Amino acid sequence: MNNNWPEWFVLIKYWASWGGTGYTLPFLVGARARWRKMINVTEDDARVLLDEIFNHPIKNFIIQIILCPNLGVPVFGLYKETIPGKLFKSTITDLPSVFVRQDLIYKWGSSVEDVFNGILDEVKQPIQEGLFSRTLSKTWTPFSKEELERIDRLLNNA
Repeated sequence: MNNNWPEWFVLIKYWASWGGTGYTLPFLVGARARWRKMINVTEDDARVLLDEIFNHPIKNFIIQIILCPNLGVPVFGLYKETIPGKLFKSTITDLPSVFVRQDLIYKWGSSVEDVFNGILDEVKQPIQEGLFSRTLSKTWTPFSKEELERIDRLLNNA
C-alpha cells in the first residue's frame, strides 16, 4: 500500500464511499491476514486489530460500530450521523477513535474491555474456522471469489 492508512481503514473507507454500512470484524481480520500472508488466524489477531482501531485513530475520521440489520452482527463503518451511543478516545493519543451505538453498549457494557470482549465473544468462532464473510442469510462463509478480488484490488491500489 502506498499511503499511511492501515488495511482495515482502506477497506472501511471504500465501503462507506459506496454507501455501505461497514464490514464485520471477521471480514477485516481475514482481509488483513490475506494482505499480510498470514496462515493461522486467531482471536488474538482480532484483539490486536481492535486495539489498533481503538488506539490508533485515523486523522479526521471516527470508526462507528453498529448492529447491521441485514447481517445481524456488528459492523465497522465511518461515523456519519449523530445517533445515541458512546464515543471512545484513544488511550495513546486521547483523540476520538471509535463510536459504539447505544444498543451495543447496552448489550456489551460501557468500557473498552466490555466492548472488546462483547464483540470477540460473538465472532471468535467464525474467525477460528476461517469464515470471514457474513451472508444476508446470516451465516458465516469463506470469502467469495469476488470478495477476494475486491480485497486484493483495494489493498494493492491503496
